[in-house]
Amino acid sequence: MTQDRRSRLVGFLPRRRDIGHDLGAGLTVALVSVAEGMAYALVAGVDPIYGLYAGSITVIIGSLLASTSLLMVTATNALALVTADKIGALGSDDPAKAMFTLTLLVGVVMTILGLLRLGSLIRFISREISAALVTAVALLIVLGQYKDLVGYTSDLDGNKVRKAIDITAHLPSWDGPTVAVGVACIMLIVLTKRTKFRSYADIVALVVGTAVVAAFDLQSIETIGDIASIPTGLDSVPTPHMPDLSLVPTLIPAAIAAAIVGLSEAATVGSAYPNRDGTPSDASRDFIAQGAANIVGGFFRTMVVAGSLSRTGVNASASARSRWAGVYAGILLVILIVLAGNVAELIPLCTLAAILIVIGAETMVRELRHLIQSRFVSWPHLVAGAITVLVGVLDEITTAVFTGVGLSLLLFTLTMGDRLKITAWQPISAGQWRETTPPERLEVGSTTVLALSGSAYFASVYRASHAFPKSDEQGGAAVILQVRGRRLYSLTGVDFLLDLVRDLKKSRNLVILADAEPSQRRTFERTGLLAEVGEEHVIWRESVIGAAATEAFAVAQQWHSANTSQQ
Repeated sequence: MTQDRRSRLVGFLPRRRDIGHDLGAGLTVALVSVAEGMAYALVAGVDPIYGLYAGSITVIIGSLLASTSLLMVTATNALALVTADKIGALGSDDPAKAMFTLTLLVGVVMTILGLLRLGSLIRFISREISAALVTAVALLIVLGQYKDLVGYTSDLDGNKVRKAIDITAHLPSWDGPTVAVGVACIMLIVLTKRTKFRSYADIVALVVGTAVVAAFDLQSIETIGDIASIPTGLDSVPTPHMPDLSLVPTLIPAAIAAAIVGLSEAATVGSAYPNRDGTPSDASRDFIAQGAANIVGGFFRTMVVAGSLSRTGVNASASARSRWAGVYAGILLVILIVLAGNVAELIPLCTLAAILIVIGAETMVRELRHLIQSRFVSWPHLVAGAITVLVGVLDEITTAVFTGVGLSLLLFTLTMGDRLKITAWQPISAGQWRETTPPERLEVGSTTVLALSGSAYFASVYRASHAFPKSDEQGGAAVILQVRGRRLYSLTGVDFLLDLVRDLKKSRNLVILADAEPSQRRTFERTGLLAEVGEEHVIWRESVIGAAATEAFAVAQQWHSANTSQQ
């Protein structure tokens, strides 16, 4: 074994001095996962046990494989909602089995993206679109829990907004004890989050809410036991289960949407919680870790999972030192389920609703701040974000994901289409230049240095062609094109330069390419541009910016002198 491999192995293994911190953090995450895991399972419309499984198996796999050492790969509110939308639309007799298939497919999509090293693609989803998607998801989470908070369910068909309006209109039908306990739990969570025990706020509400309902025997308040049976003992340990592969074609669009949502959520974790040893996070490796967790989860009956910012935050605030905190969290949660799984049946639905409503409200406030700030930066991106929110709330989150990604790419394309600009360089002293506006025409006997700034993206070339100075028919002008660092992303850019050089030379003008880098030179040679300009008129000086333009300017002056003497 090489020294490098030995060092990596030692860095991967648990360290004795970290075990105490990691075990404490793992226990905290496991306890929080009891509340949030079951709550997210209810959002997805499946048995709460699958939310608990998502806090164990997938957390272990993700923690072992991720490059971000504190990353918690588990169920999230956004993915729970995506799952609910798609699984509900299927009308399946066994929604859980469809969910396992979706989990497997999401894992395949994430893994493929990671293996292709496409982690950087997340950058093409603007911050405004990302904030809008999370805002829409958070709002739908809050609206979806309204019924459990007040103990009244709307019979209307339609989206959650319509149902929420109908629930509000039936205020007299609300269950008093349910409202009282639910609102009290919200207040308890908010107050606890203001203390040093803020990491345990969900647990406090869970324990207090359950104790009150049990102590006063509040029969009108629905509990987990009224809708599901939580196993205990060895029967509660997640076992292998075959997903329904016949649903694969139907679920592929939902899998892609869920993967985008999950990876977008997780993309912020690496920057928010950097590795303690200073090593940078690898987005593509984190993709693979989340993909592997979902693939294993698909066979072990878990919900769709991804990197959770909130659960990672709990892990970090509980003083986790390494990835092993996540491994311990998964193992400890399994132990809790085995020893006291059936105790979870006593948990009131209104308490879980309170936890989710607070999570959703906090998320909305945070993301809406980003959207509001964007008005100082880009109104088009703010409008795109608002459209994404509306689509998510009024239609479905899957449609919102594709709408948001499409708008983000469209705005990126339009922005890139305006990036290539032409500026003139004016000499002010030896080797120094001043940027100025290009002349409208190339005068006889003039030497004009023109710099292409930005990328020669095919959409931007058309704009630049109209901004280029016009050439008089008598010619006699020297044009120096400063091309350092300018990439030609398509044949459109090459054709633009070829046509430009041919037109200038046809009018008896001199054309020089300054700072043509070796990679550019190879492109120019293979496309015929080098032959058109002439080898002697392509100048490259590697280390000194502007040196090639200065040399080209001297060559142009000599050319003018030669033309004058000939006349």
